[in-house]
Amino acid sequence: MGIRAKFPALFALLFIGVIITIRNSGTDTHSYEIWLSSVKSDTNTLSLEPGFALVAELLLRLTGSEVWALRGIGVLFTLFLIVYWLRSDRYELNLITLYFIPAFVFPYGMNAVRAGLGLTLLLLAWQCLRRNKKRCFLVLALTSITFHYSMILPALLLAVPELKVKTRRQLLLLSFLILAALALAFLQQDYILAKLELYSSSESPPSASGLSRITMLASLLLGLGALPFKTKLRAWAVIFGLGVFFQGLAFVSYAGLRFLDLVAFTTPLVLLREFDHAKKRPGRSFWWGVGVAGIIGAVFFLRNALADYNGQLTGTLTPFLPYRTVFDPWP
Repeated sequence: MGIRAKFPALFALLFIGVIITIRNSGTDTHSYEIWLSSVKSDTNTLSLEPGFALVAELLLRLTGSEVWALRGIGVLFTLFLIVYWLRSDRYELNLITLYFIPAFVFPYGMNAVRAGLGLTLLLLAWQCLRRNKKRCFLVLALTSITFHYSMILPALLLAVPELKVKTRRQLLLLSFLILAALALAFLQQDYILAKLELYSSSESPPSASGLSRITMLASLLLGLGALPFKTKLRAWAVIFGLGVFFQGLAFVSYAGLRFLDLVAFTTPLVLLREFDHAKKRPGRSFWWGVGVAGIIGAVFFLRNALADYNGQLTGTLTPFLPYRTVFDPWP
């Protein structure tokens, strides 16, 4: 794909990057600034993922300010997306413009920034996978997990369909991945248990929560016309099955919503790999499904932002709306 044809997407990414970088909005923005301030003053008692903690330390040293360190994370998020854009083919560019930007870029660029960095690294890892660079995928996928441990789920959703345990080397690789996941869970058991306790003690989300993601999954899965029947059946069973499971979990815990969101993010990546494996081109029905899913995600994000206007729902000091910049701080 010619570089000139990709320029409109670059301008969109740069514009979005500016919005993210200079923001003083986003539900968790104030909480992250408090955490960064505690790290800066050596009073921090909250241990976060090592990759994110390292980046935060470096940005604090570079800027000397918790405010600009957080904005530096926004710059890094944007840079990862620009690297994705530089490497993208037509399908990858369609995916980011039709799906990731409308449905995910603001929630993960302005709010859940740890998971946001992890997901952008997974996008780069997925590109490596499509180019048959398995080591590159492995390095980037493991790195993404150091920014947010929940990245284990999308990393596995991408990796497992690629595994064909036919040789001793492949068996050793699978064993290594399982042992690495178990070792990580053991080393960070206090953090993981604290998160589980936090989710279980939180008030259950509304019964309709997560339905937008289920609808997005259905839209994506309805566009698989060019794939073999067995592949479509497997995709529905695994992806929609996971979606329904996490939707059920969401009725009692916010953890279900988090994992459902990650399944929705990863689904088009997995489906495009199925087209690669089948040596088929995704047709118009697939891209219509991706586009409709992106619009659904954008509409529900705007609905939630409007519901929390001025922090009336969450009580945050930095809600998404009204949008304010770092130069126009909240009173």
